[in-house]
Amino acid sequence: KNGGWRRHVAFEEGALPVLTDVVSEVGDPAIAAAAARCLAMMAAANSKVREAASTAGTVRLLVKMVSNARKGIDWSDVQAAAAEAIWSLIYSNHANHAEAVRRGSVSAMLNLAKTSHNELTRMWSMACLSHLAEDFCESSTGECPWVQVSFAARGVEPDRRGHSDNNARVTVDSSPVRLAMYTQGVIALAVVLAAKRSSVCPDFLRPPIG
Repeated sequence: KNGGWRRHVAFEEGALPVLTDVVSEVGDPAIAAAAARCLAMMAAANSKVREAASTAGTVRLLVKMVSNARKGIDWSDVQAAAAEAIWSLIYSNHANHAEAVRRGSVSAMLNLAKTSHNELTRMWSMACLSHLAEDFCESSTGECPWVQVSFAARGVEPDRRGHSDNNARVTVDSSPVRLAMYTQGVIALAVVLAAKRSSVCPDFLRPPIG
């Protein structure tokens, strides 16, 4: 789980299409949730996974998992895992980000955050919204220059890794997404959820770029 090399080996051995097939079938909720979490962990450690997923239809299936709760079955763990996987796959990946938006993930995540009674599900739906709303750039971290400036303002030295981050090209412009979220009431929702003082940690760490 915590070894980046294990996740890399799993990907190299063909885990992505297998896990995508499991997600597409959506049979046993426990198995579907486990498959989605594996996708999330693999993608968080390896940009190659995110790139490969963009041509495998993985994001489309995950958004469907979030939206299609089954009657009489507790679907919250599946939805939390699917939201986590989308959060991971859209990080600094234009194709996955665009596919998630096109498939209605903004409305799906907002609805999930509003209606779910599961704290973990609400947390991951809001985390996914944060990545959907974020701009990404062709920099060492995937962050844009204006984010690096905010780091400097706080006295934190950005990790440049030899790249010219100050001139990084924008790869994902989420301005339309942020506007859509605003019109759908994301700010009011975030305030309400913050006031609940959830026991689930709301400080999400971005996945490392590999």
